[in-house]
Amino acid sequence: MTTQSIVLLSAGHYPGARGACWPAAGPGRVCEHELARSWLGVVTLLVREQLPVVEVPTGPLEEKVAWMNAYRAPEGHRVALAAELHFNSNEQRRGSGAETLYYPGSKRGRAAAEAIQRELAAVYRDRGVHEGWYRADRPGRVDYPGDVEGDEKALAFMQGVPFPAVIVEPEFIFNQAVLEATRNEACAAIARGVLAFCHATN
Repeated sequence: MTTQSIVLLSAGHYPGARGACWPAAGPGRVCEHELARSWLGVVTLLVREQLPVVEVPTGPLEEKVAWMNAYRAPEGHRVALAAELHFNSNEQRRGSGAETLYYPGSKRGRAAAEAIQRELAAVYRDRGVHEGWYRADRPGRVDYPGDVEGDEKALAFMQGVPFPAVIVEPEFIFNQAVLEATRNEACAAIARGVLAFCHATN
């Protein structure tokens, strides 16, 4: 009997999370979770044309991870991939382009990230696929002033789940004009990447 893939999709952050909105206050304020939810709605519809999708409930990361670990797919199904949608940022308001992060050392996670990034690279500047370290703090190197070797940890969304998990960063949140102009194209690209990975590993 063939097992059908299920995709878990999540909108990054949640309304009460620190750093969830940019700028923190004032005119032009954009909340990442709200933006991610609107994009995720489009991605979900596109993926559901071929595969079942379950949306991860909004909430703190620890609750999301606990929910994913407790989730049991219906008989004849398996979770093929969990993907969370974010939008990059930095204090200097510099940067552009898309990148996709995967759990450090995960071969299936890297394959999923590459499938999604391959599609996004046709829409945005290609920042590549990377292991998902918190604060981009990688082992064996100094990544920022005060970096302490040995305190590195993987991004929480990917930790401990029994299936590949990726974080998709289509573009920097302060590039609002670009995001608005490319939303449909980018959502279609993400959906194609997700489906390509799931079909290749089914």
